[in-house]
Amino acid sequence: MQYNITIQGASFAALSSPSNGFIRFKSDGSTYPSSKDNVLKAERGNRRLRNILLRLGNLGRYDIISQSAAGGDINTNHTSVSLVVEFKNAVRLFDSGQVLVGGDAIKRVIANALTITETRNIDYYDPTSVDIISNGVTKQIAKGIVIETIDIGSLGTVSAIESAITIS
Repeated sequence: MQYNITIQGASFAALSSPSNGFIRFKSDGSTYPSSKDNVLKAERGNRRLRNILLRLGNLGRYDIISQSAAGGDINTNHTSVSLVVEFKNAVRLFDSGQVLVGGDAIKRVIANALTITETRNIDYYDPTSVDIISNGVTKQIAKGIVIETIDIGSLGTVSAIESAITIS
């Protein structure tokens, strides 16, 4: 069965660290965000997408037919994210004594994935410049790839997140 999933990001736009950074598809690597804060928001978004995909696997085998994002760019959050997912079997979830099926089960799994809080070691490109002195001449260079521990916070409550998800 195929499901069209859209997650609206507007209600999450004003969140502060470590809850900032809406779901994000990785860039092609040809450009980088312009600040460390934008890099960390993007990385939090990448981790949230990963959590969604891992959790969907708990419902059964699936294929991602397509994915797209509206709004945003390398420095700003997407306004919405859409996935077309095809499950190979019926989708059921047993949650708190109730059985959820189909789109309701998918919505709950995604909402639960977006409430996960975690701490991760990540490596990322830090565009922040530092001064170096070479042969008596001061130059500025980008820090480049660094490793750092970041916190990834919840985007909100399960019910608030579910209200931002549309499945058809």
